[in-house]
Amino acid sequence: HQRPVTVLTADWDTFQALTGSVDRTILLWDLEFGEPIAKFEGHSGTINCLTVDWLGRRFCSGAGHGDNALRLWDMSDCYCEREHEGHTGPVWTAC
Repeated sequence: HQRPVTVLTADWDTFQALTGSVDRTILLWDLEFGEPIAKFEGHSGTINCLTVDWLGRRFCSGAGHGDNALRLWDMSDCYCEREHEGHTGPVWTAC
């Protein structure tokens, strides 16, 4: 990331983690080697939350000011499957 990390979630079974940042990106990390293995871009605001289905290889991200959207991502193919816009304020949490 080029700016501070705002959210982190990890899975010790797969030794992977996801981080979201003020730089509006999400990185998928290989924890064994400490290196990013994928980058997800599309939000236009700070990443505020991440909720992951490690077995299904999908995750949901929510962003703040300038975006206020919730996105569903496919980790295997690194693309955004769905975008949910229309929130009037930042998305702070997703379950």
